[in-house]
Amino acid sequence: GGGAAGLGLTVLAEVVHAARPALTPSQLSRAVSVFGRALADGPRTGLGLGMQCAAAKVLVQLVELIYAGDDPDPQRGRDGLFRVHRLIVGKMEVLAGRVPRLLEIVAGMQCA
Repeated sequence: GGGAAGLGLTVLAEVVHAARPALTPSQLSRAVSVFGRALADGPRTGLGLGMQCAAAKVLVQLVELIYAGDDPDPQRGRDGLFRVHRLIVGKMEVLAGRVPRLLEIVAGMQCA
């Protein structure tokens, strides 16, 4: 799902992965914004679960780069790490709210 947006995120994820060692702190910050938006707004914008998982994976990879980065402004790194943390925890809270219903569906499928 997601059409052109999904394709764009896929291409951007590949670019970020390939260029990881050369990304500047500013580019890392923008990548966190783009993939964070995909993770947070995915259901509303029609971005499929697979693309949301890919966005989460890129965010986790960015954590290592931000942590090991050499940004002269350490606050920017802390802010980036906090943003990734907040995004992933927020997504887990949404998913946790859906688990009981998913378990009911699975139990109903097993009884049929």
